[in-house]
Amino acid sequence: SQAVAVRLVRATTRRFTGGRGFDTPGVRAHWQGTTHTATRPRDSRSLQPPRPRFLPGANGPAAAARPLHESEPDGVRIRRGTFLFVAYGPPNPHVLLDAFVAILSVLDTRTRFDINLMFTEDWWDSQYLTLAEKLGPNVRSIKKPIINRTVCTGPWKFNKPWAGSYTTLHAWDMTDYDAIFYLDSDLVVLQNLDFVFEVMFDNPGILQMAKSSGRVINSGVWMVRPDRGVFSAITDFVQRTGDFECDIGNQRAVNTFMPRWIPKNRPQSLGVHIPTWIRKIPNNFNCNDPCIRNCLFFKDVFVPDARRTRHGHVAFDSRMIPSSIYLVHWSGDLKPQRDAFWVDPGNFTEPVQVINYKSPVLDLYDAHCPLHSVQKKALLVWAKHR
Repeated sequence: SQAVAVRLVRATTRRFTGGRGFDTPGVRAHWQGTTHTATRPRDSRSLQPPRPRFLPGANGPAAAARPLHESEPDGVRIRRGTFLFVAYGPPNPHVLLDAFVAILSVLDTRTRFDINLMFTEDWWDSQYLTLAEKLGPNVRSIKKPIINRTVCTGPWKFNKPWAGSYTTLHAWDMTDYDAIFYLDSDLVVLQNLDFVFEVMFDNPGILQMAKSSGRVINSGVWMVRPDRGVFSAITDFVQRTGDFECDIGNQRAVNTFMPRWIPKNRPQSLGVHIPTWIRKIPNNFNCNDPCIRNCLFFKDVFVPDARRTRHGHVAFDSRMIPSSIYLVHWSGDLKPQRDAFWVDPGNFTEPVQVINYKSPVLDLYDAHCPLHSVQKKALLVWAKHR
């Protein structure tokens, strides 16, 4: 529609201001595996706090906007990372607008990393393909063919609209980068996430990071270390093996393939031991709880490697450490485009005070709870860019 087209043009011409800081005591403690007051030596085997050169704007606006694939003055190659978003299915301005909102929320935090928006074949001749690069100097459009899934079991069929989500698996093939941070388009980033790349850079034994519940990961916020061996194996798995249940996206395939393949294979470009197929990202880095309770405190705090169990498994600290929410993710059917979030449906100006929502598809997203102040902030960021 004309109104949507106008919003797209406005979105591409916004000017960005700095976001909130990210090096807070609670988060620093989480990644270091310490309490707020305890300290310990830097250990390359465990998660590390950010290095000063990655602080947003630490070296001035010009330095903050410099792409990370360039070299520093002394000729040392800077490790490269990018945020990744994917647009698939028939070209639709609403789909692109959702991706733009998420990208703009990342840019609000003054990230120093690239942002790539991946388009499948359906989009390649569309008028929207070049709009993404107008969002900012470090935003790029890339083209990738859809990964067709032909074999799986269960009730979901390949012709469902989520089939294009398998294109996300191309992240494993983006070997021009050292780390890829894939984000769904139904989220808002509230604080700078650059130091999560540092965690990946400083720990070569980490292959991927995501929010997990038991042995099930949420692939909507997913950090991966590109490797063509993994890409070849996982695409072969989804296209030929079919030993996984059809789902509403690629998540079930990823959760089936990774625990089986990683223990038996050493990714070819890494040459290091991979101790586990997944490293957990805390809930506050992928807050998709409709009532946000699980995001405000977290129990699973990484501790130094010296405190691993004798079998090599990571031990966890049971202390409840207040967390700062970095990202609000509206997974499932509960999204800002629905009336449930707004006092005046269709008028994105005033969020409701209480979420009273029942998903027509998934019981998981049935919710009745007060709307949290962090959710209100995220909704207002969404409405501003929308």
